[in-house]
Amino acid sequence: MSVTKRLNKPNKDKYIRVGGKVDHYESPLKPAIKETFEETGIRLGNMKYCGLIT
Repeated sequence: MSVTKRLNKPNKDKYIRVGGKVDHYESPLKPAIKETFEETGIRLGNMKYCGLIT
């Protein structure tokens, strides 16, 4: 990654939600765990399904 790209962070100091897509064969829980880890490095456990935003 170039120095310019690292210094140009448009979302610095902002709260940006974790997001991703759910395949038709997946429950919402599996992609939530996967996307959270991929985007933040946080491993989730003990989650509870509360709804779906479309």
